[in-house]
Amino acid sequence: MPQAGGPTKKISFSEGRLRVWSGVLMTVGILLLANLALFAYLYFIDRGNIIHYLSFKTENIKLKYEYKKELRDLFARVEKVSDAHQQSLEQIAEVETITGFRDFDPKDFLNAQGGPESPVTFAPTEETDVGDVRKQIDAIDQDHKQIRERLEKIQVFVRANEERMHNTPVGWPVHGWVSSGFGWRTDPWTGRYEHHDGVDISAFYGTPIRAAADGIVRVANSVTGFGTVVVLTHNYGYETYYGHMSRAAVQPKAKVARGDIIGYVGSSGRSTGTHAHYEIRVNNRPVDPLPYLGLMP
Repeated sequence: MPQAGGPTKKISFSEGRLRVWSGVLMTVGILLLANLALFAYLYFIDRGNIIHYLSFKTENIKLKYEYKKELRDLFARVEKVSDAHQQSLEQIAEVETITGFRDFDPKDFLNAQGGPESPVTFAPTEETDVGDVRKQIDAIDQDHKQIRERLEKIQVFVRANEERMHNTPVGWPVHGWVSSGFGWRTDPWTGRYEHHDGVDISAFYGTPIRAAADGIVRVANSVTGFGTVVVLTHNYGYETYYGHMSRAAVQPKAKVARGDIIGYVGSSGRSTGTHAHYEIRVNNRPVDPLPYLGLMP
């Protein structure tokens, strides 16, 4: 095509050359299409792998989170079980001491049962094995089984001694304060040094006096020195005396249970004021009631 009136240019191709160039162009086109197809195929394959990788990574993070959560839950359970285990050891030790189930050294008992000396704390790490924690929990559970077995033996022991406990004087027969103790003292009436066979518990006039143990009323009458007195007989050689009452609330041969009202505070007999004279006798021998008062509030 001439430009601005220039001479016309003419290009000619032979039929053979045109075929060669057509073949080259077709080959190049086919290669381009093949490369595009391969690129598309590889792209979708890689995209699937990437998605799979990201999904796997997400799942892995989720599993790690659940693993750590399970560890935290297990550690919390171990601490809870350990605390309960320690409390059980202390409680069973106290029960054994109170009941006299056996001679007892608290430190030796706790050590023998595997009780921790201080509260156990746990800090989970990447290396912590859940199986090890479960084994520790199983070991503590096994200790609990031994504690339960020991408690069952104590229950049998307590039931076997239940009658003795019911017939043993315990606690305060009347709410008040000790104005004169057991032992030698100057008699307020005679001024002579004499033995006081019980304790005097000062209280307001008319305050209820209660039986210190299960028993049978042997005396409910006025007796010289004691004034109005109630005497209870209990098994295992125990007798209890409650003197200087304003009046008795029971009759001879009546059965009473611990805590039953048997009379009321007064100042009858040889008394300088309202109080209850309280005696405990074992095989007819007076013993100091003070230790028995402390067994119960």
